[in-house]
Amino acid sequence: SASDRSRNKILWKQILKHRHKMLIFKDKFGSAHDELLTDTMKIERIHEGVIIKVKGKMTTEKTTVDDSMFGGNASAEGVDAEGCEDAGQSGIDVVLAHRLMAYDLKKKDYMTHIKEYIGKVKAAIEEECPEKLETFVKESQKFVKGVIGEFKEWDFFCGESMDPEGMLVLVKWEGTDPYLYYFAHGLDEEKV
Repeated sequence: SASDRSRNKILWKQILKHRHKMLIFKDKFGSAHDELLTDTMKIERIHEGVIIKVKGKMTTEKTTVDDSMFGGNASAEGVDAEGCEDAGQSGIDVVLAHRLMAYDLKKKDYMTHIKEYIGKVKAAIEEECPEKLETFVKESQKFVKGVIGEFKEWDFFCGESMDPEGMLVLVKWEGTDPYLYYFAHGLDEEKV
């Protein structure tokens, strides 16, 4: 009947509207648009929403290698004690999950980078949402001033492509917990 079709149409619109399972945050300015974060992590917006703060945790990713990966059959061929060794990689869960690369730089180099990067973000905000520019300028200056004031306390990471035009993800340890910081306006959101 017509009412059933109408109800089904409404239901499908609701399903399609809410069907994304995850948000992927990609680097807006790097040419490779590296994936830097997903909403599977607990995201906190600080500095009036200008900065995204994410709590990471130390983890070890293990890769177990056995003959079955190569088509071997241990029961038919006998067990070989000289098999491949298991591999593992330890680090911050967010860094490992998004293949972020450690990026070593001096304070002077960071100041040059952040000045250029903030300029790109400001230009994007002027184009996309000019009403947010004043807040961005004020809050990003506060944040960057804090980073420069405690520069030795910070670690830096970039996307997998290591594009120098892209965002640097900042990491600061609070006790035994690593916290990652992102410029919210330097990320593009993709629903998947």
